[in-house]
Amino acid sequence: MNQDTNQGSFHRGFLFLANKEYIKDFHTLSYKSGNAGQFTATLRVMHETEKVEKIIFYAMLEGEGTLLEFSVAGVKKVHHLVDVPRHGEVDFIFTFEDLPPGNHIIYLMTEDYLNPFYIEEECKGHIGFFYFAIEVENANKKRLSNHVELFEYNGNTCQNDKGVKITLFKDKKMKKLLESVCSGSYYYLAINNPNDFEYDANLSVLVNYELNQLGKMTIPQSSKVVFPIILSEELLEDKQSILFLLIGKPIKEPNEYGFPERIRFISKRLEVFRLY
Repeated sequence: MNQDTNQGSFHRGFLFLANKEYIKDFHTLSYKSGNAGQFTATLRVMHETEKVEKIIFYAMLEGEGTLLEFSVAGVKKVHHLVDVPRHGEVDFIFTFEDLPPGNHIIYLMTEDYLNPFYIEEECKGHIGFFYFAIEVENANKKRLSNHVELFEYNGNTCQNDKGVKITLFKDKKMKKLLESVCSGSYYYLAINNPNDFEYDANLSVLVNYELNQLGKMTIPQSSKVVFPIILSEELLEDKQSILFLLIGKPIKEPNEYGFPERIRFISKRLEVFRLY
């Protein structure tokens, strides 16, 4: 599977390739693990840009509140940095090990790496968001699929494929988009769901590059709802940046999906502001 964007003379593309032994059916993009719960794939990053870019790559297992560890060139960590040349491509080969038995959804994310000690007021960048289902040894589910998308982020509003609009506001009147955060203040996540089914959603934050869950929510069908958010001083202590991440799963999955489509909201990376 692949995805690319073009901006004038600039081009960024991603290609996701699983090793042959982990592909059940190439045409349906069905995956399985090895006998020990391992899975190896390649993320090929292709650029035609003005300068070398550094991206950060991390992964999550749906339903878990922590980042997944995975190995690159024998080094096992929860996130890895990749230098991408101005004109060319780089293959990023990674391996998950000891995945738990069952049927799982794995989320892979890349974003332009920003020095956590220097966040521009109007930072822009690109996020790659991938998810796929995998049958780990002894699982029962047979049919698997995946989804991939790449998008530019330069604000804190998002329109998903199924018409769900999600916006992050600074004020209760919902007139100002959120540009920075500080502890003890309320912020507001507004969600417009025009569909005739509900979503179960998880809201998390990447504080610097550490994942923290804020909570779970239900997004009612055919509704406009606002969820208040408050960030604790402990969460933001000694941190420089934050990114909000919401992923929602249809409670009643539409029949036309061989694989249940997720909705997602990923904010731009925001500066942590301190009053002292």
